[in-house]
Amino acid sequence: MPLVPKANISCFLCIGFKSWFSAFHRRKRLDSFVVGRFGALLQPFTFAVRLRRPVRKLTKTRKCCICSLNQLQDLSVSLNLEEIITTACFRSPEQVLDALQVVAQRGLTEEQVKQRQAVFGRNQVMQKASVSWWQRILEQFQDRLVLLLLLAALVSFVLAWSEQPNDRTWNVFIEPIVILIILVINAVIGVVQQTNADKAVEALKAYETDQVIVIRDAKRFPMDAKELVPGDIVELNTGMKVAADMRIVEILSSVLLVDQSILTGESISAFKISEPIRQVNNQRLVIQDKANILFQGTTITQGRCIAVVVGIGSETEFGKIQSDLSDMNQQSLQTPLQQKLDEFGKLLTNIVLVICGVVWIIHIDKFSEHGGIVQGALYYFKVAVALAVAAVPEGLPAVVTTCLALGAQRMAKQNAIVKSLPCVETLGCTSVICCDKTGTLTTNKMKAQQIFLVDWQQDENLKWMEIQLRDKASIESTGETTFFNMQTSNAINPRSIPSLVQLGCISSLCNDATVSFRNGKSYPVGDPTELALLYLAEKIGVESSSESPTKDGLNENSIDIQSVNLPARLYWISRYRKRRTFEFSRSRKSMSVLVEGQVENNGKQLSLLVKGAPENILERCRYVQSSQGKVIPLDAVKKRSILECFQKTLSTSSLSLRCIGFAYKPDATDLLYVPNDENCCYEDVETDLVFIGIVGIADPPREQVKDAIRLCKSAGIRVIMVTGDNPITAQGVARQVGLLSVEEMSSSNKKLRIISSHDFDNLQAHFSPESIYSAIRDLVILARVEPLQKLKLVEYLQKGNQIVAMTGDGVNDAPALRKADIGIAMGSGTWVAKAAAKIVLVDDDFSTIVAAVKEGRSIYMNLKHVIRYVISSNIGEVCCILISSVLGMPETLIPVQLLWVNLITDGLPATALSFNASEPNMMEQPPRAPQAPFVDGSLLFRFLTVGGYIGVASIGGFVYWYLFSPNGPHLTWNELTSYEQMTSMWKSDNGGKTMALSVLVISEMFNALNGLSESQSIFQLTPLSNPLLLTAISISVILHLMIVHIPWLQHIFSVTPLSITEWLVVVGLSIPVLSIEETFKWFYRQKR
Repeated sequence: MPLVPKANISCFLCIGFKSWFSAFHRRKRLDSFVVGRFGALLQPFTFAVRLRRPVRKLTKTRKCCICSLNQLQDLSVSLNLEEIITTACFRSPEQVLDALQVVAQRGLTEEQVKQRQAVFGRNQVMQKASVSWWQRILEQFQDRLVLLLLLAALVSFVLAWSEQPNDRTWNVFIEPIVILIILVINAVIGVVQQTNADKAVEALKAYETDQVIVIRDAKRFPMDAKELVPGDIVELNTGMKVAADMRIVEILSSVLLVDQSILTGESISAFKISEPIRQVNNQRLVIQDKANILFQGTTITQGRCIAVVVGIGSETEFGKIQSDLSDMNQQSLQTPLQQKLDEFGKLLTNIVLVICGVVWIIHIDKFSEHGGIVQGALYYFKVAVALAVAAVPEGLPAVVTTCLALGAQRMAKQNAIVKSLPCVETLGCTSVICCDKTGTLTTNKMKAQQIFLVDWQQDENLKWMEIQLRDKASIESTGETTFFNMQTSNAINPRSIPSLVQLGCISSLCNDATVSFRNGKSYPVGDPTELALLYLAEKIGVESSSESPTKDGLNENSIDIQSVNLPARLYWISRYRKRRTFEFSRSRKSMSVLVEGQVENNGKQLSLLVKGAPENILERCRYVQSSQGKVIPLDAVKKRSILECFQKTLSTSSLSLRCIGFAYKPDATDLLYVPNDENCCYEDVETDLVFIGIVGIADPPREQVKDAIRLCKSAGIRVIMVTGDNPITAQGVARQVGLLSVEEMSSSNKKLRIISSHDFDNLQAHFSPESIYSAIRDLVILARVEPLQKLKLVEYLQKGNQIVAMTGDGVNDAPALRKADIGIAMGSGTWVAKAAAKIVLVDDDFSTIVAAVKEGRSIYMNLKHVIRYVISSNIGEVCCILISSVLGMPETLIPVQLLWVNLITDGLPATALSFNASEPNMMEQPPRAPQAPFVDGSLLFRFLTVGGYIGVASIGGFVYWYLFSPNGPHLTWNELTSYEQMTSMWKSDNGGKTMALSVLVISEMFNALNGLSESQSIFQLTPLSNPLLLTAISISVILHLMIVHIPWLQHIFSVTPLSITEWLVVVGLSIPVLSIEETFKWFYRQKR
């Protein structure tokens, strides 16, 4: 489509998008249906008819559109987005920016954004049209039992029509018409249930939004990716998903690697550049050749860059193949539980069909009593099929899907976003939770608390100079902070200690975090640890003799435009120019930057600034710098002495500190020429360092975590802390949150409860997998863990038949998240981790995981309640018909009545049971085994017992009316069971059927009350705990009373009014259903 017409349509969408879009989808659905059924010749007709209305609406919209159409057309032509997309890889970054009319340092203005949104729309791809309601209704009639009943009703209608006109009455048409109406109502209810289930599942997708960091109006802030427009300046770093097609403007790291497998199928990450690509002989480039383009849907696996958006929505490479991808990614909503229910349902269907066949055969000798052999055979065929329709729970899958989806929505409200419905039921089986420490057990609000510098004495003995930070202000504040020397208990000036100032310099420059200031408010952007170090650098300040540069002195070409609000960082970036960045990797546990600074005689010197895990940093150091700036050679003895002193200090500290080591390399000119490729080993770069000191960062535990861990212990769920911190820090946090008690920490098997990554490697090297599981059976803390060790931990636990939930946030955590039974990604984590996980924690809180496990158990129990109610009630209907047939009684229920019971008992009450409140003692029970059958022997026995009684009670009501009711014929038992001896007057009476029907309905309503709990008595967990169930039961009872006491409905359903005495008998026969279930619940509690 040309760009100018597209501008017109987009302009119309400003107001008329919803009406035009819905009409377009209606036309698309009708086209596909008509063409599929009647051939392509009718397609032009449908196109013309369905397109008239949207065209009229577009015309009306154009008159009142608030956008200036001419300006939008000019903008569309001047941008010429198609040409920009095609040629972006061949142009330099400056040329692409000029073509998009944007400056990289400033980004788009709000006015430009509004105009481009009006022209190009939102950054989203048109989704496939959903199934229409009438298609769903047709699907409800595809069940073979329903089709058989429709066929029987049709044959009955034809036979009635074939009677002589003089003998024909409208009464003969009532039954087939009512059967058809009830089936239609059942279909509508099925559609409503399925639609609600689909809506609940779709609502979950609304919680999954991609965030990007964008620069607009010279401000850097996070934003929803759907709001991107061509020309937006976006910052991307490791683990982020690319939200649109973008041209790389500047690479801010030494290497930029992107996973393009979703588009190209490449098994390795693609190496990206910012330089233009040379075009040879107008040859068309494939995706793999466009090394300076980032494509939507791909993921940054390593590095950091600035890019400009060139294509959004359907104009991206991913958008062009979205329809194919959506078809491939459409997965069945059927969960493992539903598969088990389907298998059970098929078995039940076969059993019911056999019973229906037996019922039909038993009545062969009674065919002549219904107007002839053919009519009698057809009548009992309808009875058998109606019984099958009523007994088979065909609506159960929709109820299960609704229950799972609504439970997932409740989890989403508690900040746990469920991406896969099967994991909802798996949550109830969770036996081990492997969780991160930082941000999950703790608040992730980092704050520098202590600084450890090396204090050099004349005898070359190395001691710690321990500095503690005390302030009354917030974490972000740089004022009112006092630095205390813990050895002398005196306050010190941080600027008077050279090593402390240098540590502040590294904290500021070797740091990707920043703070955005908008409308007088600060918005931290970056990793919490790096933010804490950034605030620490501001509190330390700069050299005493230095003057901080002003905002006007800032380099205009600097991308870090927010540094003007951070004086210390502004000073350091004016002194040192960042030339290279060697990104953090979990393998070496460090990060470094290469900076260029001015030295004497106007010379320049390159220095390497490094931060990371203290043990790893110290291992690569050759020198150590004292607090006063003296550099001393560092040998193995001194390294060991520093580590021992440091660990002793930490072990006696009341704080659980996360420690970061700092070092530098003064002359690193050779590092400027280290190749920018994925084969470069950064550990070889960070050698011969000068060790400065360590910063201890405190991260207080979350308030709810202690109670959550106590709840896990009572529920039989193990919690393992998997952290990258050192064992001492992890042990302190575990003690604070109740994960380790004082007795456990002092016990003889403490080493098996707290192990490091080195210990874990030793276990793998010397023991078999079975022995390793035995060794880690009591594991509580795995410290200094690496991503591969997370994966191995999951594998060993699973070999021990444990159901494992694993948390993660980084790119390298994806394999472990995918391997775990329940992968849980942090909301603040990378997109790669979120894509691999089944659940995303919005708030990163451990207590949210426990709440999700509790919700999973509750959902599973509610599903059992629904199934127990539906199956036992349906068994009662089968028993009622089968027993009366075997005893030779008249039919207790006719086809219309059976369908009526199915209509009012299987719909509302069953759905309402999925809203049951959680049982109080649910988290005091051990996790259920995933291999355990959903319907075991004891549960099947409960089905048969309760269902059998419902059937017998219905027969009892039928017998009461014929033998004892004041309004009945007072027959004897022999007369009742001898069908041929009964007079024609009593054969046609409906009193007995009404009693049987009423007992069946009322007993099933009492049975619904049994579904409130599997073990708790109805007097403990009262019906008031589920108001929806009371409402559903009330509606069902009122509907039944209407057909019994409204004359014209009596005629349709072949019932008669009941007296008060008869209603008391109905209630008396129905209420023992409660007593039977209460007995089962008592035995269940005693057994447990």
